[in-house]
Amino acid sequence: MMMKPKNAKIIALAHPFQGRRGAVLLFVSLLWFGLLASVQVAHGQILLDTNVTNSGQLQSAIDAWKTRDYETARQRAEILAASNDPDALYLLGYFEANGLGGPKQIDEAIRHYYSAGFSGQPNAQYALGVLAYEGLDVAKDLGRAANWFNLAAQRGHPLAQWRLGTMYAKGDGVPHEPARAVELLEKAAAQNILEADFQLGLLYLSGDGVPHSYKQASYYFTIAAEGNHPKSQYNLALIYEGGLGGLEDPAQARYWMHRAAENGDLRAMTAMGLLAFNGRGVERSAVEAADWFERAALAGDIEGQYLYAIALAEGVGRPPNLLEARRWAAIAVAQSENEPIEVREEREHLLQTLDRIITERNQQPARTMADLHPAPPTLDPEAASQEAVSQEAASQNEPSKPLKTTHPEEPKRPKRLLRF
Repeated sequence: MMMKPKNAKIIALAHPFQGRRGAVLLFVSLLWFGLLASVQVAHGQILLDTNVTNSGQLQSAIDAWKTRDYETARQRAEILAASNDPDALYLLGYFEANGLGGPKQIDEAIRHYYSAGFSGQPNAQYALGVLAYEGLDVAKDLGRAANWFNLAAQRGHPLAQWRLGTMYAKGDGVPHEPARAVELLEKAAAQNILEADFQLGLLYLSGDGVPHSYKQASYYFTIAAEGNHPKSQYNLALIYEGGLGGLEDPAQARYWMHRAAENGDLRAMTAMGLLAFNGRGVERSAVEAADWFERAALAGDIEGQYLYAIALAEGVGRPPNLLEARRWAAIAVAQSENEPIEVREEREHLLQTLDRIITERNQQPARTMADLHPAPPTLDPEAASQEAVSQEAASQNEPSKPLKTTHPEEPKRPKRLLRF
C-alpha cells in the first residue's frame, strides 16, 4: 500500500498558547444576566446595589425578563433608568444591546452602560469590557477592555476576573503576569466559572506562574469536565491516555474523550477514531474508527479529514475508494495553510500519492475477458486420467499437512499526533 503511518501515541504536548493547534480558550460573549442560573448569584446579592426604594420595582423588571416578557421588562427598566438608577441603566442597556422588548439600539445601550459603569455598576463595567475586547459594534481596544474588566473584577465580578486573569496569562493587551493571572482565576473558579478552572489547568500544564503539575492540571480539568466543559474533557482524556503524572487509565481516557466528542469538540471526534483504531479503552474496531473519522471530517476537523482519507484509501472500516479518499485529502490540504510545515507536507504527500495511483490506473489498457479468464489448457483424455491417478498416489504417500490459513494484515496506526 502507498501509506504506512508509523506507530505513535495519541498524546503530544505543546505550549497551550502557541500556535493555532494549541488549546484555545473559549471566550463567551454572554452578558452577566445570561449566566445567572449557572453561576447561581442572585440579582442584588453580590453585584447589584439596589436601594430600598427601587429594589422591588427593579426585581419586577427582572422577573418579567425571566419569563421572557421582554417588552414589559424593558418598559419597567426605562422608568427606573430615568431616575439614573445604575442597576436599571445596566438592565435597560442589556435589553437595547440585544434587541429585547424593542429595537436593537447599540448606541443607546453603550450610553446606558457608561452611565451605569461610571457609577460603579459591575455588570455594566463587564459588558463594556466585552464590547471593547471583542470589537462588537465598537473599535477593538484591549487596553480599554482590561481597564473595564479590572473595575468589575475589583467588585467581585467572576466573569471579569476570569477574563482579566486570562489576559494576564497570555499577555493579551496587558503585561504577561502569571502570578496575577492565577490570583484572578482562582477567585473566578471559586465562584463556579468553569472557564477559569480550564485556564488554571492549562497554567499547571505549562508551569507558567505555578509549579508544573499534571496532577494539579487534571484536578482543575476534572472540575470543569464534570461541569460539561468540552475542552477540559478533551485535555483530561489526553492526560489519562498518555499516563501523564502517573495517571494512565485507558478507560477514563475513552470516557472523557467520548464526552468531549458528544459535546461537539472536533479534536475529540478524531481522537475517538484513533482510540477505536488502536483498541485503547475500547475493543479495536476499524469500522468505529472510520465512523468517527467521517464524523469529524464532516464537522470540519482537518485532522479528521486527513485520517478519513487514509481510511478510504486503505480500506480501513470502509470499502476502498480512491476517488473519495482523494476528495477528502484535497479538502484537508486546502485548509492546511497555517499548519506546521511537517503537517502540510504529510497531507500533500498523501494527495500526490493518490493522484499518481489514480492516474496510473486510468492509463492502464482495458483488459478483455480472455485476459481475466484465460481458457484452461487442453489435455488428451487418457493422459489426463493417468495424471489424476499419479497425483492421488503421490498424495497418499506424503504426510498430511495442516491447512494453511491467512490472516489479514494488522491495521497500521495513523501517524499524526494530537496536541493540547
